[in-house]
Parts: sequence; structure tokens; C-alpha cells
Amino acid sequence: MKKSALKISLTALASCWICLCSWIAIPLGGVPMTLQTFGVALCGFLLGARGGVCAAAVYLALGAVGLPVFAGFGGSLAFLAGPTGGFLVGFLFLSLFCGIASRKTSEKKLVFLLLAAAGLLFCHLPGVFWFARVSGVSLAQAFWIASLPYLPKDAVSVFCAWTLCRKIRKRLPTHRF
Repeated sequence: MKKSALKISLTALASCWICLCSWIAIPLGGVPMTLQTFGVALCGFLLGARGGVCAAAVYLALGAVGLPVFAGFGGSLAFLAGPTGGFLVGFLFLSLFCGIASRKTSEKKLVFLLLAAAGLLFCHLPGVFWFARVSGVSLAQAFWIASLPYLPKDAVSVFCAWTLCRKIRKRLPTHRF
């Protein structure tokens, strides 16, 4: 019972963290530059695959019911159906892969890097496809407009999330989330 309450509380706090990160946004055309990627990756690294995906899913559900948790204080099913909806759904994959990577730290660093890169890839793929479909542009144009300019920032965000996660874990009790 105690561990379940802890997991639920941590998932709720992680969802709030993603909300806060989404509100820090710089509008750049169709897709704003936010700290969401950092927040989602940190949740995955800290809570593991299952907890990170749950936190991202709660975040998406909060936005889907209309709470202003998305970038620019947006929230609704219409927002999810908009040009950035694919990236929002991609957060589920990012948190999943970051969560898996967090358990692979004792193995080779290459495995960790490949999992983190896969998380970014599977976050951006649905975003590019959805952006192309909603905006009426080709996949190549969607990649150039909505993905490529953000990949360096997202890679740095994932690295910073991992660095912060390592520092947080050093200060926490030894139990696993």
C-alpha cells in the first residue's frame, strides 16, 4: 500500500513537472520551442519506463480534457489534433525509451545512447507525420520545419535530464521508484 501511494504521488508530481516545462515556450512558427522534452525525459529517467509513460499519459489526459497544460497554455482535444499533436503523443515513446535507458546504466554507454536516441526518434516521427498531414506539406518539408530545428535542443535536453537525474538519485534513499 505504501509503495503504491508513493508511485501514484511521484507520477502526479512528474505530470506537474511536464506541465511546468511546457509553459516555458518560445513560439517559432508552427511548433513552439519548449522544455517539454527535458521534462518528459527526466520523468522517464527518474520513474523508469512504466512510471514515465504513466506521467506522460496523465499529462496528455489533462490537456485532452481542456486543462491549459500544453505549450502556450493550450489544452483540448482540438489542440491534440493540431500540428503539434504528434509530438505530444511522441512523448509517450520518449519517456518509455528514457525509462528503459535508465535501467541500462550499468551496461555499456553505447546502449544508453542508442536508447536515448531511439526515444528522440520515436518522439519526432509521429510529430513529423502528423505535422505533414495537418499542415498539408510533404514529409520532407515537415521534417525541415517541425523537427530538424529542434533536434539539437532536444538532444541537449535529454542529456541535461540524464545529468540532473544522476544528481537527484545520489541524494535520494536507495530504494527504487
